[in-house]
Amino acid sequence: MTVADHADHALVRMVVDQPRKAIHLLEQAGMLVIDTDALAARLPDRAGALAKLARRLAEARVNINYAYGSGTDGRGATTVFLHVSDVRKAAAALPRKGAG
Repeated sequence: MTVADHADHALVRMVVDQPRKAIHLLEQAGMLVIDTDALAARLPDRAGALAKLARRLAEARVNINYAYGSGTDGRGATTVFLHVSDVRKAAAALPRKGAG
């Protein structure tokens, strides 16, 4: 989850395992909800892994609009969530097990 606080509003981005339920509950609470697709990429927890992923996306002519990550999983890997210009092209440009 990320939060950007502005003078008159806040923007909250989150990844959930039950999107329909989350949208329903947030709308029921009076929140404006905009649902967008994001790409989850599992990366090894080592220097250069994110740069390698970004290079592959650049070669596929896919822009990264924004990204946020998670903590490590205790096994030497992390997950980064990306909002990209073309999810299908991005998924095709990256290996199934991550970009590391």
